[in-house]
Amino acid sequence: MNLSATLLTRLAPPLCYNFILLAKLEGTVFEKFMGEMEFIPVLGVSFQELFPILLVVLAIFNLLDVWSRLLRFVGFDSYTFVNKYDREKSEEGQTYVKSQRQKIESEIVDNARNARWIIDSQGRNRDNFIELNSRSD
Repeated sequence: MNLSATLLTRLAPPLCYNFILLAKLEGTVFEKFMGEMEFIPVLGVSFQELFPILLVVLAIFNLLDVWSRLLRFVGFDSYTFVNKYDREKSEEGQTYVKSQRQKIESEIVDNARNARWIIDSQGRNRDNFIELNSRSD
């Protein structure tokens, strides 16, 4: 949730600027607060007007799945996006997660046992150490 809020706050000002630029609004509160945006001389004036439109076109292409259709038409079926659910891959992923969880849990238990042994070997909390070991057996 925190990541989403961070990304939204980073994305909002450029989106507002692009909207103001496309709508050709002048003297807005946003412009007064942020200052006047100057054109980038390297890319030219037309780039800042055409790029937001290009982004909208690319978003529409993505929404209508134009990319996959185009790749299938050209013959690159292996590069298209697949929305099929594969139970085998899901089970494989669950098995991997379980094995990693068991590995981490065993490391935690081993570290706890080592910590108890260190406490006992140093002569501190010997009664507590014996009590903890008798519970685990």
